[in-house]
Amino acid sequence: MARDLGMARDVLVLAHVESTSDKGTVAASAAAPSSSATPRRGRILVVDDDLLVGISLRRVLLGHDVTAVTDAREARDRIQSGERYDVIFCDLQMPNMTGMDLHAELSQLPGEQADKMIFITGGAFTPTASAFLDRVSNDRLEKPFDTKGLRALVQRFLR
Repeated sequence: MARDLGMARDVLVLAHVESTSDKGTVAASAAAPSSSATPRRGRILVVDDDLLVGISLRRVLLGHDVTAVTDAREARDRIQSGERYDVIFCDLQMPNMTGMDLHAELSQLPGEQADKMIFITGGAFTPTASAFLDRVSNDRLEKPFDTKGLRALVQRFLR
């Protein structure tokens, strides 16, 4: 479900957020918490080999503790050493270790960190990636993303 969501900081962005969980499809334009509600500060991990994605998400998610890494092996090591995150944005296709590989490894660890992964996709899928996305129930976020929808998605994980 892609839709034009308008201008954000002078850049036209499109959002495509899907959920295959039994909760149904997550609308990218879902309303953010009302201004009277104080959103909970979250611990967020961004795993993307493109440094600019981590920088962008850090800016969009001001008010949260955002850690960005460019290698899934570092993300795995942080989580194996005991770090825990409320949300993990993870690129699907990366060198060295893919988001699919990271998900498989985190699924073997306690703490349900694999369930907190949201896969960032650029829309191009290999047959392996496509089959993986069909198999897992994790949310996915297609680049370029809508900032309001992104924030609403994070708040849904923080409830």
